[in-house]
Amino acid sequence: MMAEMSGDDNANPEPSVETSPKLDGLRRSRRNQRSELYAEVLELRSTGMSPRQIAPRTGMSVRTVERWLAAGGEPEHRRPPARSVLMDPFQEYLEGR
Repeated sequence: MMAEMSGDDNANPEPSVETSPKLDGLRRSRRNQRSELYAEVLELRSTGMSPRQIAPRTGMSVRTVERWLAAGGEPEHRRPPARSVLMDPFQEYLEGR
């Protein structure tokens, strides 16, 4: 049984917030909301509405509507990995300790 646990530890040495099921569900939910909103923007655009007319109906800014239409889709949000720059000047010292 201990061997099984150590095998799991090697696969994922530090549990991170990035892989939590709750966070994944929230991200999936927001992605679905953006997709639905983009579909609504496309539908309104196909009826001949301008971005200035679409924006108040969807609750978005005119610029966002314009960007989404120009890009051909809603944005995919990807957060860069967290990196502590505050500790960088002290990293060598800390590793030595």
